[in-house]
Amino acid sequence: MCRLIPIAFLLLALVGLPAFANDAVEAEVREIERLAVTAHWRQSDARIERLKPRLDRFSPEQRQRLEFVHLRNLGLSAHEQEALQGFTELLEEDLSAQLRVRVFTTAISIAANVEDWPLAFEWLGEGLLHLSEAPSESGKLMGVASYLHTLVGEIAKARELALRGLELVEARGGDARAVCQAVADVALAEDHARNFRESETWRYRQIEECTRAGDLVFIANGKYGVGKMLAAQGRHAEALDWGRQAIAEFEAAGFAGGAWSAKLVVAESLTTLGRGFDEAQVLLTEALAHYREKDAEFAIAETEQLMADLAERRGDLVEALAHRKFAATASQAAESISRERQLAYLQVEFDTRLKEQQIALLEAEKELAALQVTATQRRQWLLGLGMFALLVTAILLAILLRHSFHERRRYRRQSERDGLTGLLNYQQIRKRGEAAFARARADRRPFTAIVADIDLFKQVNDSYGHAAGDEALRSLGGWISEVVEGHGIAGRSGGDEFTILLEGDAAEAEALLRRLRARLEPITVFGQTFGFNLSAGLCQDDGNNATLEPLLHKADQALYRAKHGGRDRVVRADGNVAVRDLPDAHYEEYTTLVIPPLGRLRDDPGRGAGEPR
Repeated sequence: MCRLIPIAFLLLALVGLPAFANDAVEAEVREIERLAVTAHWRQSDARIERLKPRLDRFSPEQRQRLEFVHLRNLGLSAHEQEALQGFTELLEEDLSAQLRVRVFTTAISIAANVEDWPLAFEWLGEGLLHLSEAPSESGKLMGVASYLHTLVGEIAKARELALRGLELVEARGGDARAVCQAVADVALAEDHARNFRESETWRYRQIEECTRAGDLVFIANGKYGVGKMLAAQGRHAEALDWGRQAIAEFEAAGFAGGAWSAKLVVAESLTTLGRGFDEAQVLLTEALAHYREKDAEFAIAETEQLMADLAERRGDLVEALAHRKFAATASQAAESISRERQLAYLQVEFDTRLKEQQIALLEAEKELAALQVTATQRRQWLLGLGMFALLVTAILLAILLRHSFHERRRYRRQSERDGLTGLLNYQQIRKRGEAAFARARADRRPFTAIVADIDLFKQVNDSYGHAAGDEALRSLGGWISEVVEGHGIAGRSGGDEFTILLEGDAAEAEALLRRLRARLEPITVFGQTFGFNLSAGLCQDDGNNATLEPLLHKADQALYRAKHGGRDRVVRADGNVAVRDLPDAHYEEYTTLVIPPLGRLRDDPGRGAGEPR
């Protein structure tokens, strides 16, 4: 996700401003706006600082434009929260429609940088309402809308919005900087659609258009994009050169976030080419420290994965394994962020539909009021018509409210359930489990936690394909639902791991696991039949666990013992430490699998932070 960082400046708008009476003052403002695009941000900030004693000579809109440049510079200099607070205050002022939309586009990008998804989508919705008043900014706002849809995985919609934005910009005369930004939007959308050759072609055009516009950040961004696409196609020698150019130009423009992303391209290419290991180590170590300081989980996961690859190339398998474990931990945290992002998107979609319904109701009420104006002339006829209209409005309101209720319930279920198995997701199993644990503790009832997963699940994917793996998870989720049958809480913790929480003792948990293991049966996908085994760890609360987490940890340790004790078994944790194997009936093994080496994480197209736009 950190590779998305240089894209977030795609919609800064500092051109096309109205003329003012005071030509000298206006000339100063325009020069500062030009420097903000074509030079290091410190130059424009220094000019603004020197103007402060004379700000009373500027019009309100000129002061607002200068404040906009200053807030953009804060975003560039990694002071995102301060910039967001400033944008919030600026949006409360009386702004021209053109400047308001421009502020929205930049503020949305910075909100996405710090992963404040509700705020980013809220501002996007408000910005779209003002497009009709500022058609010259429509292409830029389409670009930021494309960027946000990319982050939530709506790739097709993102590509459509980017192409629409480019079309709108070109239709208005093809302003050089606007075209530069719009082309970069299309390149990003093609990147995340995994059309790497097409994205590379768009990046070359971005460099050409942005050079014509004199935009330093976007020239560097275009070169970074070329390097990234070349690396994705396995052309690492070329990618290395483009990555080095991008680093130098990002640093010249004063945008450290873009430079860090380009450094990852360079480190990856050096590692793959088998040279410059020391340089790659330095780049990755510094990048990891930077991303940990920013709590950028997506970027941390990617950097740890690259460090694991580097350690493998150096023959240090122990260090490689350690980095892969860190990458897995960061990926788990990143998945939580991704779910928050998707939930924010779904909430905005729901709110948008609700507003449309409210507008429809207001229009119906307006029609009714118009009919009532003529009631004195045709009272009898209009009385019947008015009653009919009221009845229609009531029915419409009931239908809309019922629809809204079902939509909200559907969105809530989507946010609480795992999409593949239908079981509770990670957050919900923890939330509901804590409540159930507290009830059991208060009522002095036994409480037992079970953690289970499929043995050698990765080999199922490798041997039979990901469709087979998905069917195995889906089937297991159904069998778990059947055996739990409302007597406990069941959910998918992540990957092929499942958690079951029972308000009962270990004996009941053992009985439940026997029923579950008895339900396992062969699965057929695309004509291939295969089976799988299940290992599980369980732990009954002994009164020494203050919260649910220690109990789950002990159950997880028991699962670990089951895995290392030969798999296809259940292990019970007794007390704080002791673990004993439980007797188990014979279960048929359908396939003998071999654990393959750990593989590299895929890049996530919807994660991380972007540049202020």
